Amino acid sequence: MSWGFEEGKVYNRRADIHAKFGGQQQGGIITPSQHSLVIIITGEEGLAHGYDDRTRDDGVFEYFGEGQVGHMVLQRGNLAIGSHAADGKSLLLFRKSKEGLRFVGEMVYEKHHVEQAPDREGKQRDAIVFELRPLSAIVETTEGTAGEEPPKTLEGLRALAKAAAGIVPPTKTADVRNIYQ
Repeated sequence: MSWGFEEGKVYNRRADIHAKFGGQQQGGIITPSQHSLVIIITGEEGLAHGYDDRTRDDGVFEYFGEGQVGHMVLQRGNLAIGSHAADGKSLLLFRKSKEGLRFVGEMVYEKHHVEQAPDREGKQRDAIVFELRPLSAIVETTEGTAGEEPPKTLEGLRALAKAAAGIVPPTKTADVRNIYQ
């Protein structure tokens, strides 16, 4: 369960997402300012605006960025997707259906590419296509001592990642200084 959402379950956008987390009421990318969360929505109606979201054979979900007219740029919601992991935010994917929004799962941004696609006015433009992998499909091995169990909390995992990257948390130390008047 991610943020209280169960995979395969249908949710109401206003009651289950905006009432709890806030964020933009329109569009396919929701970035609640008070939560470490980016929500993306896919659906068939995107085809009318030049969005052709799809799942590749290798399991990667290709999600078209925001921007209905002209070239897409890596800003606002598009930037939020591309930097979600670095910003410490979860990326949740929902699929729009007649019943509501079906939770697909938590995703991880791997990279993006640009391809030509029509915009809402039918003109060809540069479209940003995000390559997202389900979090559940990511298998990572770490070197450690035998029998050592990895942390189970997000905070513990972040601390482990910072340690692996060589980021040392600040410590309090006593400094000796001479002050002359």
